[in-house]
Amino acid sequence: MPPTRIILLLLTLSFLVAGVAEPLTPATGGPASIAGLVHSFIIAILCFSWCKADAAVRNVNARGGAVFAALLPPIGLPVYFFRTRPTREAFLSCVKALLFFLLSVGLFAAGFYVALKFSGEM
Repeated sequence: MPPTRIILLLLTLSFLVAGVAEPLTPATGGPASIAGLVHSFIIAILCFSWCKADAAVRNVNARGGAVFAALLPPIGLPVYFFRTRPTREAFLSCVKALLFFLLSVGLFAAGFYVALKFSGEM
């Protein structure tokens, strides 16, 4: 399996694990939980790693796009796509990324539901 797919698989699994962990971690009293903060760092690391691996596979220069994608994925990934792909392929990559995000959010919600169900809070 190519490294880019392995990283995407890890990213998907991170959303499922974060969904399970979220209701089980104590509240911090602020808007973010500990599980959410940890997951944010994991997302950043995996987005950066994916961009670097994708650039290596495509034999292109990411030109700072990997860092931007790690810091702010909703804007950074499309910027990365348009810097490293032809326009049509970049648009298609943006659509795929959006579908991937929706799948990931669905897995987060499923994990959250399962954790609540088994913790007895539901």
